[in-house]
Amino acid sequence: MNKKLEKINKVIIILSFILFILVSFVFDDVEQIGSNKQLGNIYILIIPCILIFLYSLKLSKNQRKKYLKYYLVAYILMILNFCFSNNRNVFATLDFTKYREYNLIPFYSIKELLTSEYGMKFALYNIMGNFLMLTPLAILLPLISEKYKKSFNFIITMFITSLTLECIQFIVNIGSFDIDDIILNVSGAIFAYFIFKTKLVNKFINYIFFEYSFKDTLNKIVYIIFLIFSILTIGYNIIRVGLDIFENVIILSDLHCENNEKTLIGSKDNYYYYTKCKYIGEIKQGYMHYDINDYLQSNYNPMYDKLLGITKEKIITDVKVTANNNKLKLVYESGEIKKYFYGIEKIDMTKDNITYDLENDLNDTHQLDYLTLVDKKVDKNINRNRFYEIYESNDFNVLKCYKDRYSFNEFIVTPNIKLDNKSCDYFNNLIK
Repeated sequence: MNKKLEKINKVIIILSFILFILVSFVFDDVEQIGSNKQLGNIYILIIPCILIFLYSLKLSKNQRKKYLKYYLVAYILMILNFCFSNNRNVFATLDFTKYREYNLIPFYSIKELLTSEYGMKFALYNIMGNFLMLTPLAILLPLISEKYKKSFNFIITMFITSLTLECIQFIVNIGSFDIDDIILNVSGAIFAYFIFKTKLVNKFINYIFFEYSFKDTLNKIVYIIFLIFSILTIGYNIIRVGLDIFENVIILSDLHCENNEKTLIGSKDNYYYYTKCKYIGEIKQGYMHYDINDYLQSNYNPMYDKLLGITKEKIITDVKVTANNNKLKLVYESGEIKKYFYGIEKIDMTKDNITYDLENDLNDTHQLDYLTLVDKKVDKNINRNRFYEIYESNDFNVLKCYKDRYSFNEFIVTPNIKLDNKSCDYFNNLIK
């Protein structure tokens, strides 16, 4: 019976690890974003860890020790979830962490957080989160291996772990490299390590993991409860993954070519999109059915380009920016919306072999969707109605400063001007 239960425990914990990886790094739950999602999925690991802890209570010390590796793997997955989950990119962008940003000045980011407009709650959440991130390893590593009972080995391991996480975040453009994160991670782990190493606390930890037990009957009841919870958790998340696959797989069997003429199906992000022929029929995706034009606008996936014979051509093919000496120039005004050039005298854009002056186009023809040429880097809420946006490109950058939901000042500037959270104050002062 014990061997069967041990096998069941292993299957449950391994399935839980796999499902946690899938829901955290592969499949995207759009109802949860940022830290809400990262916290929301942790139960997938916590419930089976409690299960194997309960099972281990009736085992010997040496037998219990082998289960520690499961706790370690579970916590490593939690750390990776917080650092690299599939919603982390969005969270980082909303938090103004720009791509490949780094800080090498000790305590600079901590100071910025403590004095930022986000408030003390946000600052403490980030600071304490980084401080506590590696602290559970101060318990697990010395229990798993004797070498981590030497403080030097533990400290070096924590430094390498934190440094590795920061480097990977920098390389893959998720988050940023910040020396303050390393300082907080390592100092938190060291602080916890020496607390857990004190005689009284260390004795208590060893008692919990290697000696603690309670009545056999009660243990069985609680174990069965968590076994049921674990099975339900696995079943629920298998359904989540299955539904996500069902809702994202595109079926093209009902789509047929009416003729072999190259056909324009629409425009998106400064590109005209064409198919190799005129399609009739519908595309199926989960419960949704739509035609090829709706597919481009709402559910476009480049992986199907070759299969559908989709090609694209640039709409605005050439941009020429004529600079001036950092002069501010009003180029468009309509009600509570004003647009300015700064450091720019003129912008010429070529569309369909016709060259347009952007200033004239803003006030007359409206042929140019110039924001398709820039990538949004920052989208920051100041409060319920006030926020600003920053867009960047090789030709020009754009700053939109909202007074409220329906009015804003927009500044189109040369790409060498760095835009940040203080830029709106600077430019708005220029026009007063």
